[in-house]
Amino acid sequence: MAIQNKNGQRDEDLACKIFKRYGYWSHNIKKGADGGQPCDIVAINKSTSFLVDVKNVRKEEASFTFSRIEPNQKSSFDYAKNGCGIKNVGFVIFFERDMLNPRWLSYDQFLSMDSRKEKSANISILPLFETILKKIDSFWKMPIDKIYK
Repeated sequence: MAIQNKNGQRDEDLACKIFKRYGYWSHNIKKGADGGQPCDIVAINKSTSFLVDVKNVRKEEASFTFSRIEPNQKSSFDYAKNGCGIKNVGFVIFFERDMLNPRWLSYDQFLSMDSRKEKSANISILPLFETILKKIDSFWKMPIDKIYK
């Protein structure tokens, strides 16, 4: 358990640094007294926001198992998307086999895969987290007339 907590804190710090590199204010939410926590990071910039849980996958594993998503995370993510309109809700996943390239699993992608009774997401189908941030960043830098074409 101590190794998982150590890796978890390290990965949460790395995810915050990646957000900051792309101009986001990011905050790592600490666990409450009861040990509960709906997500790890809130990140905001002038154009968008993220609600993120950070996961770590051991070196010998090539897939993130959905059973690791806690019920309180699902209810928090549902409320963030449907009640608050936050579009960028999901998981930054650090695969130990490729630590320099964390992946992004959006909550919508998880829901779609879960509805098809899939139990996990393989590293090969998940986009790089920084690719997602670059796309969002370039979208907001686009001239307004290009966005609506």
